[in-house]
Amino acid sequence: MTDVPFGESEETILLLDACYPSPIPTTLRPAVLWVHGNGWTGGHRCDDAGICQLFADHGFFAVTMDYRLSHQARFPAQIYDVKAAIRWVRANAATYAIDPDRIGIAGFSAGGHLAALAGLTGDLPELEGRSGSPGYSSRVHAVAVGAAPTDLFDYHHRPENAFLEQFLGGTADEREELWWLASPIYHVHRGAPPFLIAHGTLDELVPFAQAECLAHALQRVGVEVEFIPIAGVDHNWVPLPETPVAWRRGADLEHLALPFFQRRLCQ
Repeated sequence: MTDVPFGESEETILLLDACYPSPIPTTLRPAVLWVHGNGWTGGHRCDDAGICQLFADHGFFAVTMDYRLSHQARFPAQIYDVKAAIRWVRANAATYAIDPDRIGIAGFSAGGHLAALAGLTGDLPELEGRSGSPGYSSRVHAVAVGAAPTDLFDYHHRPENAFLEQFLGGTADEREELWWLASPIYHVHRGAPPFLIAHGTLDELVPFAQAECLAHALQRVGVEVEFIPIAGVDHNWVPLPETPVAWRRGADLEHLALPFFQRRLCQ
């Protein structure tokens, strides 16, 4: 199922693609939304079609959606769009035999940032927006992220700051409240959904400490966390030449997230 409208904005009509078990099961099934990455500046929902098919092959209703990129609109437009997709899934639960109480979200890099933020801010008025399926909750029940930025203030003096200034429409000094609002770690709270957090120990773009800090913050308030350090790999989970590792590229985030969602959403 492709090119399904789930919301709209001044800039564009928002579309999603979905994969689901065939035939549609008679019993309610969990859903997973996959958020594409690429620095909030690029990427497309079609990039992750194979990932959605993987989840559908294992009994999930799987969705990948577009969201406005940073050259089209500044934050919080991106999280508004992701939340609209979550609401669409819940609004269409009866049509596609989805259990609205078993929804997961996942993403890598910038997609992981948006997935983590969505997971920690379900129904938060400041980050809901007005697009798509009003009246439905944007809460999710499990979150899986890889190589995800979690504290955007940590980039204040790093070269990657240019991406964030475009994403957020200004510097941390100029738009401090928005930088805070966009940082998942500042939304950690008791009662948040369980998280899987995977991160390369030699990530040169998003420091490994970003993952450690989010994992520890969640654990301190009693949230269940599966933390997977991936030794000797960079931001894209490619082993560095001088670092001997046993990491298999076939075991990318989707292959870590699948059993996590099976444990958290299928039992």
